Amino acid sequence: MIFVNFKTYKESTGELALSLAEAINDVASETGVEVVACPQTADLREIAKTSSHPVWVQHVDGKERGRATGWFPAEIAKGAGAEGALLNHSEHKLSVGVLGETLAKCKEVGLKT
Repeated sequence: MIFVNFKTYKESTGELALSLAEAINDVASETGVEVVACPQTADLREIAKTSSHPVWVQHVDGKERGRATGWFPAEIAKGAGAEGALLNHSEHKLSVGVLGETLAKCKEVGLKT
């Protein structure tokens, strides 16, 4: 399994993100290797709609829906089409406690980690 993290570069945002996701689909289909696209949050829904291969989000939060302005609850990611989430990336570290809460929430809503 290969993960392609789009990070936040302009080359992997918006229409360019869709092009990158399409290329990932082509490579995965041609090689039989499972390649997972990890787009930015803003591009998640569109890429998940058009992808024939797994799409994971770069980060989720273990917060409940509702009073969570600025957070990205796991339920929202799942509803937008994410099959999983990258957690505790070196560029987005989580404390042990927060990581545990977030893992539990991902499991609850059916997101792979």
